[in-house]
Amino acid sequence: MRYVIENPVKHGLVRVATSYRWCSASWFERTASSSFFATVMNFPIDRVGVVDQFEVGEIHTTPESDGLEG
Repeated sequence: MRYVIENPVKHGLVRVATSYRWCSASWFERTASSSFFATVMNFPIDRVGVVDQFEVGEIHTTPESDGLEG
C-alpha cells in the first residue's frame, strides 16, 4: 500500500504524495486511524523492484502543484 501511495513521488511527479491530485495519499492520511497510517507509512519499500517505463518532465515545486506540467 505504501508503494502505491509513494508512486507519484518515485516518478518525480511531486515531492510529497499528498500533493498529487489523483493519488489517494491525502484521503488515506485524513481517514485512516493514526496507528494504521503510521504502520503503513513505516513499511519499507526500498526493496520493491517494480520496473516500468514511466517518464515525466520537471517536478513542480509550488505548494499548490498538482503534478501536471504547465
